[in-house]
Amino acid sequence: MGNGVRGSTQLERTIQHILQAVLTVAILGTFAVLSDLRTVTAVTNVEVMALKDHLDTFRAMTGDRYTGAQAARDLATMSAINNDQEKRLRALERTGSDIRSSP
Repeated sequence: MGNGVRGSTQLERTIQHILQAVLTVAILGTFAVLSDLRTVTAVTNVEVMALKDHLDTFRAMTGDRYTGAQAARDLATMSAINNDQEKRLRALERTGSDIRSSP
């Protein structure tokens, strides 16, 4: 062995085998975690799509409902009409009293 290359000792080979085993377990563990994440992501996507379908169904069911904003708008319109009628009635009552008091 005069070329300067020495053989590995038993301890070096054992450490190398241990490191290879640790790396193999780490890689396999990473693949297992990635597989689980992929499954969880797929399940979550299906649940989100189901929720979207339910929301669309809910919107379709409630789309023709009478809302609070519509009620407020209609109340304001009816109040304006009522106030106008009240003014007209008061004006008629004043002119009617003038007519009745004239001989």
